[in-house]
Amino acid sequence: MLLTRICQRWREIAVGMSCLWCRLSVSEDGQRAAFCYDSWLKRSQGCPLSLELHCHEKNWTELRSLLHPYIKQISSLFLTFSHDDFPHEIMISDFLALRELTISLHSCCLELAFVQFISQPPSTLRSLHVNGGFFDMEYTSAFNLAWTRLTNVNLEICEPNAFLQLLRLCPDLSSLSICISFVEIEALEPFMHTKLQSLHIFSDDQHDGDPIEYFNLFNALSFPNLRALEARDLHPWPHDEFKTLLTRSKCPLESLTFDFDMSITDEQRAEYVTIIPSLKVLVV
Repeated sequence: MLLTRICQRWREIAVGMSCLWCRLSVSEDGQRAAFCYDSWLKRSQGCPLSLELHCHEKNWTELRSLLHPYIKQISSLFLTFSHDDFPHEIMISDFLALRELTISLHSCCLELAFVQFISQPPSTLRSLHVNGGFFDMEYTSAFNLAWTRLTNVNLEICEPNAFLQLLRLCPDLSSLSICISFVEIEALEPFMHTKLQSLHIFSDDQHDGDPIEYFNLFNALSFPNLRALEARDLHPWPHDEFKTLLTRSKCPLESLTFDFDMSITDEQRAEYVTIIPSLKVLVV
């Protein structure tokens, strides 16, 4: 925007460079703001758009009117829902060119409405990042086949079976980041995900949990294509079960990162290096 204020020549050049107008954060309401936003989007000249929208019931009609001419250009969306009045008429399936979706929820009352919203994404969607809403088993029956095409997912999970169900729903996942807060402890059926290459797993528990919850999780999983793993705040750390997972998976792991208060011993570190000959980076 500053480039358009230097001189007339600079303004002409800047306005004509469509790549300068492909990113926009929409947070203000009103006709004047809508006119400015529309002028900005027109200058993108058909290029893929990356938009950040602050959504609520009262402004969605205006947002929908603003975005309609550009709906096939939008490839990346960051949606913030900060009120309980979720705009129920919003349909993520309308964004036919969408590849990346980030959602930030600031009210637990939005979770059911959010599930209805996200259950039918467009077939183009590949990356999904959600802050503030838990992925639950009871919701999965509503999800369409577009979930099978996701390759990058970041979610919060509150039960171990939901983790496995997510892996089943998304067979093409290459990168998964999950925050877990397990309230149930149960044995899990074995499951192998053949395409996952990067796994970041964090715990949201505020206290040291029962170790069996992590034991069961690692005992059930196999990742034969895993190349990078980061574990944070998992207490206590299930060292033996993790070794078994690595041995069972026979994965070409190159990067292993631990980030929690309990330190990994030199003996454990040596065991990981022995088990994983492909390991290049070990961060403790």
